[in-house]
Amino acid sequence: FPHLRAESGGFLPLKIGITNDFAAFLTEHPETELTLDEWSCAISCITTRQVYLLRTAVAGIPRYGLDGLPAGQVSECDAQNARR
Repeated sequence: FPHLRAESGGFLPLKIGITNDFAAFLTEHPETELTLDEWSCAISCITTRQVYLLRTAVAGIPRYGLDGLPAGQVSECDAQNARR
């Protein structure tokens, strides 16, 4: 999902529930070479990186789905958690 990468490096803020979307994608595309466990591991690595946390530390900015389109916003609570 290259369209989830930010131009300045790292990844765009991901939609809440994106792992569920990926699980549905796997069901529709069983030929996908990435497993759900591998996806979950990658997402964990991505969302704990400093650059990702800095991006999600601003409430109101868009989150993005697997299709690269906006899908929700970073909440104030999520932004506060990212700043910790």
